[in-house]
Amino acid sequence: GTTSIYLTMAVENERNAARVTLLHSKGYTQVLIEAMGYIHQDRDTLLDSLLYYCGFLRSTPGFFRIVSPRKASRKQLECFHKKHYLDVLEQHEIDHPLALLELLGLVEDCALPDNRLVLWKYCQYVAGASIQAADSLVNGQGNVAIHWGGGRHHARPSQAGGFCFINDACLAIERLLLKYHRILYLDIDIHHGDGVQQAFYERQDVITVSFHRYTPGFYPCSSGSPKERGRNDGVGYNLNLPIPAFCDNSTFVQHFQYALHQLMEVYDPEAVVLCVGADGLHNDPLIMEQKGWNLTPEGLAECVQLAGLYCRNKKLLLLGGGGYDPAQTARTHLLCTAAACEGVRPGMLKHELPRDIPRHPHFGRYGPDFVLYQPQEDYNHDNNDDSRLLDKELKESIDLAVLYLQQQKQQQQRVPDFALDPDENIRLMENLPQKRRRKRTRKKC
Repeated sequence: GTTSIYLTMAVENERNAARVTLLHSKGYTQVLIEAMGYIHQDRDTLLDSLLYYCGFLRSTPGFFRIVSPRKASRKQLECFHKKHYLDVLEQHEIDHPLALLELLGLVEDCALPDNRLVLWKYCQYVAGASIQAADSLVNGQGNVAIHWGGGRHHARPSQAGGFCFINDACLAIERLLLKYHRILYLDIDIHHGDGVQQAFYERQDVITVSFHRYTPGFYPCSSGSPKERGRNDGVGYNLNLPIPAFCDNSTFVQHFQYALHQLMEVYDPEAVVLCVGADGLHNDPLIMEQKGWNLTPEGLAECVQLAGLYCRNKKLLLLGGGGYDPAQTARTHLLCTAAACEGVRPGMLKHELPRDIPRHPHFGRYGPDFVLYQPQEDYNHDNNDDSRLLDKELKESIDLAVLYLQQQKQQQQRVPDFALDPDENIRLMENLPQKRRRKRTRKKC
């Protein structure tokens, strides 16, 4: 029937090993709806249907692995979050004073729901799914892992914010750091990834890069400046790139590609984490009165495809984020799922997906045009040095970050080999900068 053309299934040799892992289950979708339906509405239900009717869930390609999320343990959550904060989230029968809730950010957009058991279950599952996704990469079970329910990048160790109660992104990065020594975190949600920035602001093993709106009154108001470049050992390892209002696909993708190419070359990360918020889409209902961006799902999918191409011999973790138009967010994450497969199956996004939304129970939500994928202009993925159309200030910020990283790399390469006698080793160590002498200890999550 017509369904068979939605995805051409993998040939037999593609079934030898799963290369792309998707954290997903019907039960997990229900958890997301119960806890976050107040803001995300039914976007997870819509995505579930698109994944099914486009073939990812019912005629699963041989290189594609679907894993049911598991709850994170309390001990795993404590790898990033403070015990007293988790106590308040977990204690569903205690009424806490308003002053404490305000201190912990558990008011307004992150107010505790009447059914706190639902919230705690959600926190455990969202964190657990992102940790599982990271585990699949660490354990060699694939090159790409996807968790669209994650990307809760605003949460702090002891504070909620921006509809984020648990920072699964930080927990996943900490899990990756048990094996990998250099992580590149990219955030293309329209809101600044303040929670992730704060977590790694003084470190060199994670470089955080955020593309976002930065203007008075735009959440989060207290962070996101390009002047925030890191602190202590982490100076130069944080890059904020404020993207102006009404930015379109072409401009956004060009800046994303330029930054990605430069940073991959100079920092040479072993793994990349990409937070794909869909709230930068044109007319996102939560953003449009605040002068957002004019992106389309295809533009965000192009960024995912680029990340996949640059990570062919590395690990790539994709997380979700904001997105408050349910149908457009579902379409975005469906296209991004296909784009994430491009490293394994070239043409999955642009040639194998149907151009129109397949007939299914939620078909009417995608009117009036019912388009699934609209072909875009062909971006030149090989012309990485064409910076003529880049914003001058953004390009300078990227170039400055790259220059600093190059200098750091050169200094590290000049560190002498310690295959000397013990006394000479001690003398050389005493003359090295303190930051090279420190050895980080890390909780095992």
